[in-house]
Amino acid sequence: MAFFPFNLRCSAVILMISALLIALAFAVGHDALYQSLNRKPVLHVEPLFTINSIQLSDQQVYVSLGTLFAFLVKSCLGVSVSTAFDQFAWKSIHGQTTKIAVIDDLFSVLKHGFTLLDPRLWRHYPLSMTLAAMCWLLPVPSILTPATLSVKLAPLDEVVLQRIPRVDFATANFVNLIRSYERDAGSLGRQWMKVYSGPTPDVQRIVYGAATQGKVLAIDPAAANSSWLQEFHGPALVCGEVNQTLRAILTRNIATAINASKTNDNGSGFKVSSYTGYLYLSWAPAGEDPVNVVPFYQPEHNGSYVLQARQIGPDPWATGGTEDTWLSTASEPIQKRSPLSVFVASFPRMAHNVDIDNLDAALQNSTIVQCFLHNATYQASFEYVNGNQTVHVTDQKILDGISLLGGIEGVVSQNQSSFIQNPQIMESMAYQSVMDAFCGLLYGYIGTNIFKANNDTVPGYASTPSRAHTDVTSTILMETEELHQLKANLISGGNDSYIDYWRGRSMSSLDQPLTPLATTIQDLFRNTTISFMSSSLFQPNYSTTTVPNTNVTISTYRNIYNYSRLTLWVTYGIALGVTLLSVIAGVLVWLSSQGSYSSKFSTILRISQGATISVKLEKEDYSGFDPLPDHIANAQLRPGYGSQETTSEMVAAESRPSTELLSSGLDEEHQNC
Repeated sequence: MAFFPFNLRCSAVILMISALLIALAFAVGHDALYQSLNRKPVLHVEPLFTINSIQLSDQQVYVSLGTLFAFLVKSCLGVSVSTAFDQFAWKSIHGQTTKIAVIDDLFSVLKHGFTLLDPRLWRHYPLSMTLAAMCWLLPVPSILTPATLSVKLAPLDEVVLQRIPRVDFATANFVNLIRSYERDAGSLGRQWMKVYSGPTPDVQRIVYGAATQGKVLAIDPAAANSSWLQEFHGPALVCGEVNQTLRAILTRNIATAINASKTNDNGSGFKVSSYTGYLYLSWAPAGEDPVNVVPFYQPEHNGSYVLQARQIGPDPWATGGTEDTWLSTASEPIQKRSPLSVFVASFPRMAHNVDIDNLDAALQNSTIVQCFLHNATYQASFEYVNGNQTVHVTDQKILDGISLLGGIEGVVSQNQSSFIQNPQIMESMAYQSVMDAFCGLLYGYIGTNIFKANNDTVPGYASTPSRAHTDVTSTILMETEELHQLKANLISGGNDSYIDYWRGRSMSSLDQPLTPLATTIQDLFRNTTISFMSSSLFQPNYSTTTVPNTNVTISTYRNIYNYSRLTLWVTYGIALGVTLLSVIAGVLVWLSSQGSYSSKFSTILRISQGATISVKLEKEDYSGFDPLPDHIANAQLRPGYGSQETTSEMVAAESRPSTELLSSGLDEEHQNC
């Protein structure tokens, strides 16, 4: 007697459905196991345990568990499909006369895969053979699904609070201050003054390095592979083209200076006038009025013009202002005047033969940019991957302008600690120092000699190769739209067979997109500002300043588990879907048969009861040994259940039933024993 529920009439249905549901549960468990491991590190420090010097790692355990789940899913699906196969196979031979060899092959197809290649079985039992083929293909998911868990090298992110590179502009390392005087101020006590004399060499080194490379200098990261976000205050340049009124004032002054540079050469019988033209100019305004904003001035009003000597301006002291207008005092720590600014101009038409009598044409299509110094708030992201640095300024807010501070004045006897310790004063002078060093690169000119022949026999104009009196040529500003074409004017050598030969064998610079001059100056100054984080001199002094730590994401590359969930569920989904169709078909067969079949011996015994066979079995056939004798293989068999017909050719119909032959044979064998 079978135990519950396999003693029920619907046992096959229960077995098919329950096995399918259990397979689904194991598939979900397989997915849950792998999903719990996804993106988790593989432990290589120590094995989980060691048995007889055999070390078992966590990776081996998890792969074995995955293989176990795949095996259980495959086994349960196999039970469902094989049970459905039993329903179809037994149903298909009922009421039909079939060769015993064919029935043998049909019921052995689940054990011998090569039987699937028998076209005779596919012709007579297509549904049963389809189920058998499904049964043989069910191991495929058990091969594919364990492989959905793999190991790969990937970064693992960990967020920690720690110190990051910063820049502290409230430090004396930016500014050179010299002692101007210390004198008696009567009732006020002794008065002192420190005068600004320019940026420190360390500031110049950072500025020159960033401007030459055109990018943020290498900053020591918080960790080898790390990233963080930082917000800080710093200087910023705001650049733009000058308006038409100011352009007219500036170009008129430049044309006047060119005309005033005239020199005559009457040697060799030729009358030639020489002028100094300008392809590039950069200067700082002395004042804010039109007279002092121009690049050239007459120092002694003797007819010759010289370029403004200062690198930053406007400077109230240079235009007749008093000390109160440019000094930081206790009553007015920060001067509120026009921001510091610098002019940068490009005159590309000066590179060609210039008509000195029509300088307006040569000064057309010029670019004149003015940049103002402001305080700004930066938001920047820093990322380091295997030593490669990436810095992006995600946001920049322009705040108030920074005016020139010529120095600091105070009184010794008075308690001026709040004034002396005011960080805004030092920050303002640090910003001024950075701009001073930056403008030191821009300041100067790229000139060219313009010749005018005054002899009728040699008419016309000519120009000689340009010469640079500025350090701007060593910066990336030469890769801008306005200055890029000036590089050709700075290269001498002409065109001849010698130069052409060696130029043809030399590397040429790669064509890169050119950027506008104003935008490039702003970006370069911003990169310079951030580059101060690369030097320890400009870091905060943590012994005197409290600076909060920052969330730093540290990435460490380790072997992690990588789970391909889609692959697992596509594989299992196909297997479960095919099995579901098999179960549905099996249930339909069960409904039509009104009973369950199995491949147990009792099922064979009962179905063979009343079966008719077209040959008479001999005593030696009762052993059941392989191979099957040919006369039995070719014999026709008709199961007795479900059919009331007999045929005249059935020898068994005229003799005894096959079960009687079977029982008598067993009795004889027992007696012989």
